[in-house]
Amino acid sequence: MDDIERRLVDEVEKTTMRSVGELAYEALVEAAKFGIPVEPRLLDRRTLLVRVRGEARILRATARLSGDPPGYWVALTLFGTDRGDVALVHLDGRVEPRIERLPGYLSATAELLSAAEADVWIMRIQSAAEGHLEEASKAPEGYEPEVLLRRAYQEAGIEWPGKVKGEVRLLYCYPTDDYVVDVGGVKPVWANRITETLTYSPLALRLIMG
Repeated sequence: MDDIERRLVDEVEKTTMRSVGELAYEALVEAAKFGIPVEPRLLDRRTLLVRVRGEARILRATARLSGDPPGYWVALTLFGTDRGDVALVHLDGRVEPRIERLPGYLSATAELLSAAEADVWIMRIQSAAEGHLEEASKAPEGYEPEVLLRRAYQEAGIEWPGKVKGEVRLLYCYPTDDYVVDVGGVKPVWANRITETLTYSPLALRLIMG
């Protein structure tokens, strides 16, 4: 870590009263709540173990300046020269998770997602963040929320809890043709009708367990 980077990290930690590692970890948890199958583990104040399915990378949390809006970006780095922004720190100390660049970083740099999967996640995040997910009027056979949840828990190797915390809704994402299970604002399961694939976040499945 060079002197400029160290100074920026110190400024972020002084502003937020938290380590950059904690800020990055919290942003990755938010990513998991969108359904991205990322499982972070904080190793120390500035280092995380990030796992996606069977692959894992040790990534360092760092910071860089943001010009518009003024503040700082909290980012992940693998080699020291790359930056995967995950949270925006405003000058007043407010922290805003910003995970829209995470799929591309997990694909191009960390190689934890394929390029095609990253592109799909970018569209999913954009649709969810901008409020473009629609209430599904009727669930096709096999796409009922409880059916999809049961499948996800079984595939994740997590015992089905029988109930979950929060209102369960089935949403539809038009750009990707996905049905999305929403549980109290958490979106742990996405099911694609074209490819007949089920994507889920093990971390999110644990968070919604009743």
